[in-house]
Amino acid sequence: SRIDEIRLELKAEALKNVDNLTVVTLCRWMYDLSKASKLFGRFRHEIIPNSLDVDTFGPSDQRVVRENLGLPIDKNIILFVASYLGHKRKGFQHLVAALKILRKRVPTNDVSLAVVGSGNLSALPEGFETIELGRITEESKMAEIYAAVDMFVIPSEQDNLPNTVLESLSTGTPVT
Repeated sequence: SRIDEIRLELKAEALKNVDNLTVVTLCRWMYDLSKASKLFGRFRHEIIPNSLDVDTFGPSDQRVVRENLGLPIDKNIILFVASYLGHKRKGFQHLVAALKILRKRVPTNDVSLAVVGSGNLSALPEGFETIELGRITEESKMAEIYAAVDMFVIPSEQDNLPNTVLESLSTGTPVT
């Protein structure tokens, strides 16, 4: 659109006299996108992967953590995390489709879905208990949540090896 063109022109103008800039990305995917961009392609690029605090994100006793968080002890809990569910690239629509398939294969009263983030959950299929945990900013609380659940799902269409995968695996919770 014309507005996007104007924005690009303004950004290019702001960067035209910049000679000493290093673009730091988290992964090869972001590196390649930035290197190919009209704005940043001419600058030096480096990749510095995410790190993880293993003192915070480590295994915990699932039963104890569930009790502390008020989560059901006797159910299989699936976790989905997205800052905002409406971001198509986070794959909420794929989660909905997968839950519809799961609903046909297992008793829904055995499964709960825990959701961290914000957005409209009305598209979720009926039959599953949904636990809305809201927005979580404290790493220690997220570590407890990962340790409390049975599986973390990340149906993203586009991502850059998000910390959520590393955090979940570090607590001993499988990712799919």
